Amino acid sequence: METSSPVDETPSPCVNVCQMHPKEGYCIGCLRTLDEIAGWLDMQEKEKREVIARLEQRRKAVA
Repeated sequence: METSSPVDETPSPCVNVCQMHPKEGYCIGCLRTLDEIAGWLDMQEKEKREVIARLEQRRKAVA
């Protein structure tokens, strides 16, 4: 079981631009899907890092 302290928690990628892209299915601000946004607080650190890695890929795809 993974434990973490507030110091090593992965911060949310939210940038307070909360609008879902109707075709792509992710937020145009942070590039997360609704499932990724809704599950963020319950995710383990490993899962959060995996989401962050996917965001980098999405960012490159829309650039």
